[in-house]
Amino acid sequence: MESNEANHVVLFIFSHDKSNGVCRIWIAQLKNMMLEEKKKGNTVIFSTHLLSFAEEIADDVLVLHEGEIIISGAISEIFLQENSTSLEEIWLKRLNL
Repeated sequence: MESNEANHVVLFIFSHDKSNGVCRIWIAQLKNMMLEEKKKGNTVIFSTHLLSFAEEIADDVLVLHEGEIIISGAISEIFLQENSTSLEEIWLKRLNL
């Protein structure tokens, strides 16, 4: 059965480090907006330095460190391969920290 609805790509560009004054309420609202778009079947692309934020929203991730890809793929597969449930833990392990 074909659908007339197009799958859209939704791009969120924002910065949420502590120094820019973005409050937790705004971040929670942004997360809800992203999850709503995902529920609609839309592709959501975003950038974050909070790996836990990515874990809550993303199905697939690309994690860079100093311009190099250190984690890439489906989160569920990455967690299985690494025997972990934390991107931060995997990131630290990959950096030998």
